[in-house]
Amino acid sequence: MPYTREGTAKISTRDVEYVTYRAATVQRLVRISMNITEDALIAAIGVVPS
Repeated sequence: MPYTREGTAKISTRDVEYVTYRAATVQRLVRISMNITEDALIAAIGVVPS
């Protein structure tokens, strides 16, 4: 996405929305992967006798 640089970087409302959206997407992916890992650990512990 285009950025205008005139000495200082101008942050537009769309940039803020984009960054917020990206952060939310990353957070969601991390949460999903953590849930998958947790499920895998529970399954492994259930299968492997401790």
